[in-house]
Amino acid sequence: MDYAKTPLLSQWGELYVPHESDIDGIRDLQGKTVAVMKGDFNAAGLMDLAQKIGVSCRYVEVPGFEEVFKDVAEKKFDAGVVSNVFGVPKQHEYRLRPTGIVFSPFDVFFTVAKGKNQDLLALLDGYLDKWRHQKDSVYNSTRQKWSHGSNGTLNVIPRWVITSTVVLAALGAWRPCLYPAAQETGAPRHGGYQATGRRFAEKFGNG
Repeated sequence: MDYAKTPLLSQWGELYVPHESDIDGIRDLQGKTVAVMKGDFNAAGLMDLAQKIGVSCRYVEVPGFEEVFKDVAEKKFDAGVVSNVFGVPKQHEYRLRPTGIVFSPFDVFFTVAKGKNQDLLALLDGYLDKWRHQKDSVYNSTRQKWSHGSNGTLNVIPRWVITSTVVLAALGAWRPCLYPAAQETGAPRHGGYQATGRRFAEKFGNG
């Protein structure tokens, strides 16, 4: 595989706990029970780190990150390990807090088949490098939205396109009202607009 030069994002594992928990450092895990996702690379990072500094705690495997947060929120376990990509947008939903205990950091890159699509890699690198340095770029806006746990959809359509579409749709909806007026009187179509405008004013203008 060939990799892009500009990382799409950085990822790491982090330990999350209930807000009232007294776990703030890795040594606070001594004797605690920690939920981890089965086969998770992040969990392996915590296990290795805890072993190196002599911290002994019990690890319980669950099917996925969602179960990790759910079980910690329900106080089944003292803490849980998830990826920051999952934890940041989900922590408020489950009312958990990050401890600042992080491990196993790595960058995520776009990839292509070895020796192929080099022009695509160059294009992706160019856009990522540009967008990462633009405050209001689609890239940074999306990351900001994701970081605050919003479930809304990011609007990447220029405002003028939306405005134009609304205006055209409104005119299209009025056409059945406007054209019959012109056809009835035999006048040019712009006369239909005037006639309809007068009828509208007569009906609503004196309300």
